[in-house]
Amino acid sequence: MKKFCLIFVIFALFLFAGCDDANSKIDIPDTDINDTENPDNDNNDTDNNDTDNPDTDKTDSDSNDTDNPDTDNSDSDSNDTDNPDTDNIDSDVPDPDDQTNPTDPTNPDDPTNPTDPTNPTDPTNPTDPTNPTDPTNPTDPTNPTDPTDPEGCTRISLNPNFFAYTKGSYLGQVKNSVLGDAALYDLVIIELRGNIENTEYDLSSAENSNYANCKECLTITQDYESEEPTYYFQESGTIKVSNYNSSNYGLKAVISAKLVETEIDENGNLIPLEGGACIRIVSETANAMDNSGKTETCENIMKCMDACSESNPDCPGYCYIQSTAVARTQYEDFFQCGNQESCGNDLYCYWEHCQEETKICGINPDPAYKMPYGEVSINGTFNYLHAKDATEMSYDHMISGPFVTGNFGNNDTNLVDSTATIYSYAAIGNFEDDDSDNIVLIQMTTKDGNKQNPVVEFVTTATAPGDFKLGLGDWETGARIFVSEYDNDGNRTCYHAFGIGDVTISAISSDWATGETTITVEGSAKLYSPKANLDYDMDDLALKFPACDPE
Repeated sequence: MKKFCLIFVIFALFLFAGCDDANSKIDIPDTDINDTENPDNDNNDTDNNDTDNPDTDKTDSDSNDTDNPDTDNSDSDSNDTDNPDTDNIDSDVPDPDDQTNPTDPTNPDDPTNPTDPTNPTDPTNPTDPTNPTDPTNPTDPTNPTDPTDPEGCTRISLNPNFFAYTKGSYLGQVKNSVLGDAALYDLVIIELRGNIENTEYDLSSAENSNYANCKECLTITQDYESEEPTYYFQESGTIKVSNYNSSNYGLKAVISAKLVETEIDENGNLIPLEGGACIRIVSETANAMDNSGKTETCENIMKCMDACSESNPDCPGYCYIQSTAVARTQYEDFFQCGNQESCGNDLYCYWEHCQEETKICGINPDPAYKMPYGEVSINGTFNYLHAKDATEMSYDHMISGPFVTGNFGNNDTNLVDSTATIYSYAAIGNFEDDDSDNIVLIQMTTKDGNKQNPVVEFVTTATAPGDFKLGLGDWETGARIFVSEYDNDGNRTCYHAFGIGDVTISAISSDWATGETTITVEGSAKLYSPKANLDYDMDDLALKFPACDPE
């Protein structure tokens, strides 16, 4: 039976549920904390060509240094254009009494004096409240080098290596975390739920104020792997997106934001916690990439899940997690459509309402056969069990008439030909992929003394009464039903359909043997061509059960 697992991705919690494992956590790729994207911002750099960190130490004696001009008024170089001699007296030494000297450090009224401590525009003035690069400025919330925050928020930096999870969903981590338990990582999630463009998104907009309906969302889970993590959601800030790649959903983004501590309500909404903590991200870069070398799609996820062993309940979840962002996005689209149609685990509902998404996920039945391919009812009691490969049978040991009624094929062909003779019997036989002896109930049709097609076969491994599922697989279902074609030599040539449904075997002996043996069956099934069903791998079925041409 095809394994059909629903994986819900809740981005606030980032839990994933496989078939049986609903509490596993996502492993985040590349969490390298040795990232070198931190420019030198000390004031001791003597490299005058360092444009990220210009020399601001005022001790540079290079009169040609445009970043740090000589302002000491003691330079004897008469060619020093930064400190020209304006006293008309001494060509080398400035006149301390000259009130017109713009570089005179003793002139308190000179508004252009760069060393005047009362000059409000002096970039080196530590008391200048408008200086955006002043590391001691307590009112500057956007200063990336300021260890303090005007609102008391904890300032954090991010590991720039984010992971493109699905379209519009990106996972990262806080770098060198100062939040909570330093031994546990803090998960950062960016969600862009609308059309993604290379633009700047406003996190403080009204539509982004609630996690339930935000179009651009930023959340952080502190101590993600703990039993009681702490959640933060955006209050203000921006996400500036560039280099968006629509083929694999990679992008680059610069994040500046304030996040506040939140609670999660019963609907999964994040609600600000009164009196909760706040954290601030200042101009941090996220490079979100997927493994472009991979070509996995939703079909690969489905095949991986179908190959999972029942003994490994985590396997389906890993099939999803370890695939590409493109594959996961296709898988999410498939399930979101099914959720909207309330399909649950009914794949045929997906096919009816979400056909394009279903095809992308590799579930693509042959359109030459309708689904279902028919429907039958099962009801019969057999009182004699014939030997294996019996060549002669007494009509006294058969049922006169059918034990299976219904129709099959694109044109709803009736299984029972009213102009022909129908008889049914029970015998011991083998079946395609099972060498052991089974009970086979057979319904045959003859007309004018010749055997006719189709032939109905019900096969069971049951040795005691009970309720059984009809289907295929490794006989785990306990019973099967087929509509087949035979040639004149009695060899099966193809299968019109197999049945999926339920049957009750109310009479059968555990030590059944040929002769007087009572077997009673009752049930119903929908029929499907081996080339057109959603429960089993159709490529695999084509080898075991070759399909007849469309009826």
